[in-house]
Amino acid sequence: MKTFKTVAMIQHPRAIVWQTLRDRLDQLAPLLDDIEAVKTQSRERGPQGLHLVNGWQAKVPLPKGLTQWIPPDRIAWTDYADWYDQTWECHWQIEPHVFRDRIHCVGLTRYEEVLAGRGTRLTCQGTLKVLDLPVPGASALIESFITRLIPRNFQQLAAAVSQSLEATEAG
Repeated sequence: MKTFKTVAMIQHPRAIVWQTLRDRLDQLAPLLDDIEAVKTQSRERGPQGLHLVNGWQAKVPLPKGLTQWIPPDRIAWTDYADWYDQTWECHWQIEPHVFRDRIHCVGLTRYEEVLAGRGTRLTCQGTLKVLDLPVPGASALIESFITRLIPRNFQQLAAAVSQSLEATEAG
């Protein structure tokens, strides 16, 4: 099992950042280098927050060792996320569309007020477990690829939120 963690700062209030990431993810996708599209598949309000299911389609180049098992157009996953309003946390689980029963990825994103309420610190952390795959070396390659991809995409997502909010303020 591998762990990963990344932190990003956004100079906008937490409530706006929270709402933008939760409700406008599909609009932010074009600003991400590695993501082709994000589509909301379901959205359900519960007593503690919101449960979202999003489908992601990536356009990231695969390491050479993976291209023989994974066609580039199959780099996609479903993201199951519970957004807890009281704690400002989003607990998520990623289900890849390839090796679905062999890859388990869970984590949380914490939203913290900083800069006297004028900024937000986002902390994304998670764990990834890749069960043995039938091809030697594939598990380690996939683990390494995914634990680099998630933090990189998260940093790009934080930058996209900043860019989007600044454009809204300017317009």
